[in-house]
Amino acid sequence: MGPVYAFFRRWRNHDLVREFHDRLRRLVRERGGRDSEPCAGVIDSQSVKRKRSSALTAVASTAAS
Repeated sequence: MGPVYAFFRRWRNHDLVREFHDRLRRLVRERGGRDSEPCAGVIDSQSVKRKRSSALTAVASTAAS
């Protein structure tokens, strides 16, 4: 195992990769003149796949309540 992978593995095991990503995202957003944390999200209905049967089950269980 090489030293670079050893560092990555250690960071991954201690959840530092996520920490680095979050810090970098905040820094880039602040430098771009935006709030450090995103405040909204967008869900594209074309991207979200849902089974018709699960939708019917949800409606049926809501109606029964």
